[in-house]
Amino acid sequence: MVLSQYVERIYARELLASGDGGIGYLLKDRVGDVGEFVDALGRVASGGTVLDPQVVSAVMARQEPVERLTARERDVLGLMGPRGARTPPSPPRSSSPRRRSAGT
Repeated sequence: MVLSQYVERIYARELLASGDGGIGYLLKDRVGDVGEFVDALGRVASGGTVLDPQVVSAVMARQEPVERLTARERDVLGLMGPRGARTPPSPPRSSSPRRRSAGT
């Protein structure tokens, strides 16, 4: 059972893809009745599925390719420069000094 402040699409998809017994993903601000929450926990514990409608909408929504990336992948992509930049990549940096051969 995931109880979250907001829908994290990648976690919801991983949870649904796991296929491990009961599955639940509810949003904190939409769980107002303790009885309903306890009922949801019971359904998940017995192998059922409980999903907030916003979670279902987010999982089913069409995504642009960049939206499929993890937060870390988006960070790395942002470090690569603006879209369409034509500058060649820098050569790899070495932390050890170059050794010169005897002839140079």
